[in-house]
Amino acid sequence: MRNLTLIFLAWSLAAATVVSSLATAASLPASAPTVQGVLPCQTSLDQKKPLAVADAVDLALCRNPQTREAWAFARASAADVGIAEAAWWPVVNANGIFGRNHTNADGYTSPSTNRTLGLSASLLLFDFGGRTATLETARQLLAADQAIVSSTVQSVIQSSVKAYYEAQSFIAALEAARMREQANIESVKVAQARYQAGAGTPADLLQARTALSQAMLARQTTEGTQRTAMGNLAFALGLPANSALALAGDSSALAPEAELAAVDGLIEEALRLRPDLVAAEARLAATRSDVAIARSSGMPTLSFGAAAAQSTAGGRSQLETGSIGLVLNIPLFEGFARRERIRGAEARADAAEARRDISALQVALEVWSAYQEAQTAAQTILTSRDLEASAEQSARVAGGRYQAGVGTMLEWLTAQSIAAEARRQRIAARYFWFTSRANLAQAVGRLSQEHLGQ
Repeated sequence: MRNLTLIFLAWSLAAATVVSSLATAASLPASAPTVQGVLPCQTSLDQKKPLAVADAVDLALCRNPQTREAWAFARASAADVGIAEAAWWPVVNANGIFGRNHTNADGYTSPSTNRTLGLSASLLLFDFGGRTATLETARQLLAADQAIVSSTVQSVIQSSVKAYYEAQSFIAALEAARMREQANIESVKVAQARYQAGAGTPADLLQARTALSQAMLARQTTEGTQRTAMGNLAFALGLPANSALALAGDSSALAPEAELAAVDGLIEEALRLRPDLVAAEARLAATRSDVAIARSSGMPTLSFGAAAAQSTAGGRSQLETGSIGLVLNIPLFEGFARRERIRGAEARADAAEARRDISALQVALEVWSAYQEAQTAAQTILTSRDLEASAEQSARVAGGRYQAGVGTMLEWLTAQSIAAEARRQRIAARYFWFTSRANLAQAVGRLSQEHLGQ
């Protein structure tokens, strides 16, 4: 084995010299970017603690399968980068053959044992940029998957925030429906007392009872809708729809009077920040690297190689072989496949560029729509406050007029109905504002804890 050892010592020195000469920023890439990111992990629901919107988001991020899937794809892409980096390292193989032969000549059997041990190694030195382009493709696809992780996280936040505030709004709407029902109960009592005292009419009592039945029906309908909203919230959090959820009281800070940033600036910000646009740009870069890979596929390659083997037969003979040198491979003809690979790669790059441009237009539209929605929400919440205040005052005046004998039951019931509807609109406007803020933040690409309204 002395010659075998000398051969591989020589190969090691030569390989070290080659790697040292190639150790530049262009030829020896940095290690693969790592997929990092710590998700809050409130994986279980605390039944003793009312669920705040921030807790709901934490729960959704940990339990929703979409986030796990996105992280898994990103980790797989990180591994692909490592695979692409392996092209800068030598490839070493070992092989061994062990056999037993029996030779029969003139009735005499002669057994012998054969053994062969060998090592081979090769190191790619130059390939016209093929492995560099392969690594760039892997890195860009990793960047795309990392951006998709961010996009998925924001999508999960937005869906859980929306479901949470919808559930909150129906809880408040149910309370408003019960208040309306209670007001109608009082109307029935007043109409009953006036009728018994001879100051009221049967029509007034019938109208009051009809309004009470309508209020009871509205309350029952709202109860069903509220239960459905709670099931939708549980689903958004990755929980069974029949999970018992207790939501925290509404202590959200509300300042719709604050002006929103100019929509043009928000669109420009979205074109820089939106994770799906970042992913589209990375995929475009990856397809352009694929063009370089296709161009290099038919070019010559230069490798450094070494091999050594030792064979014995019957324990009597020994053969040692070894080789070391450069290997030049020049493709001559492969049926025009390289040309078609280049055309296909260029076409896929053009398609990726078109998808990127379509995504940019879609992002601008989403920001515009979300901005208008937020503007509307800010205006309606202020108007709904005034509407509720005036409608409640009108209901109190109408009730006083009826009890004083100068107003009608229809007038009082109409005022109560208007007040109940104004209360419902004020509640809807409030939660519409919370949701629209989150929608706008997601459209821009910066949805985070500060946009949860708590």
